[in-house]
Amino acid sequence: MPPGAKPRAIAVILVTFAISLWMVKIMWVRILLLAILACLLIFMWRMPVVDGKQQKQ
Repeated sequence: MPPGAKPRAIAVILVTFAISLWMVKIMWVRILLLAILACLLIFMWRMPVVDGKQQKQ
């Protein structure tokens, strides 16, 4: 993943889930969305970032 893409992807995930959590009124759906959000953020955090030298090879 390119260096600048990771923070942007995390920001988009947070914004879209915040909107979804704001719109949903059912508590168990909110809990499910929070669990999915946690999994996605952990996945994104652990994804390696490729620097410029590695990307050109």
